[in-house]
Amino acid sequence: MKSLLLYAGIFLFLGLVACTSSPKFNQDDIAKTEADIRTDFEQRGFTVEQVSLIKESDRRLSGFVKFRKSSGLFSKAQLMKNCTATMDVDSAQHIWECK
Repeated sequence: MKSLLLYAGIFLFLGLVACTSSPKFNQDDIAKTEADIRTDFEQRGFTVEQVSLIKESDRRLSGFVKFRKSSGLFSKAQLMKNCTATMDVDSAQHIWECK
């Protein structure tokens, strides 16, 4: 009986360690992802007015980017796209997209 409790305790401990050690978005990751989105849109000729992401879960962000064309006929029209970012379970790598 004692060995069963010991194994159950070890299993519980290892489970807790595994749950707390998986990669998660932190504030620096969120700021970097927002900066990456801003840079991408600016490199494509847009003026970015706002990028905002919030943490839906430890490995998922959602939000939006507001932008306008830097010049031309539509330079005053404000556009918006919804954005998401997800983090890989096994690494700190993340992928974002705006649609």
